[in-house]
Amino acid sequence: QRGNSWFSEEGKNLTFSLIYYPTFLPLKDVFSLSKAACLGVRAAIQYFMPDALVQVKWPNDVRINHRKVAGILIENQLTAALLKSTVIGIGANVNQLLFPASVQATATSMKAHTGKNYDREEVLTEMLHQIESRYLRVRERGSQALDQEYYQHLYGFREWIHVSKEGKEMLAQVIAVEPSGDILMEIEGRQRTFGLKEISFC
Repeated sequence: QRGNSWFSEEGKNLTFSLIYYPTFLPLKDVFSLSKAACLGVRAAIQYFMPDALVQVKWPNDVRINHRKVAGILIENQLTAALLKSTVIGIGANVNQLLFPASVQATATSMKAHTGKNYDREEVLTEMLHQIESRYLRVRERGSQALDQEYYQHLYGFREWIHVSKEGKEMLAQVIAVEPSGDILMEIEGRQRTFGLKEISFC
């Protein structure tokens, strides 16, 4: 999607899509669906790897010890000013150990960190459970229901990290992520808001 590809060795990982009908959610709060998916995937991986550092990286990645283990892509179908349906596509590296050269330095899997072979159906069941529970939390309590958990596990939140903008590397820290999905950062002595693809993490 949008020039992004996901490499998955046959029979080793999870690649699946979920469809929801979040007609209760205002368009301005659509990013809460991404939060629900990312946090659900993160929690499931943490369940199987309790000693690992498992974090969410804005806007839609999950990382183990700073290497990408899962990616999430969301496609929304709109009707007028309403959200009609949402397809959440998830790719999670479970048992794969070898990756294409283009992502070898940044990709990882659950097995790569523990040496264990995981039952993919068990991992899938846990992911579905964790995502669903967070989706229901948003439906019951609103778009801010996941904020505390999200910031607790968000890479770069209130800590200085290296980012890149237009090829220039600089220090920044995440201040907040807006309901729309834009990210608010302190960078070069002032606070600035960035949209998707406007800034990248090094």
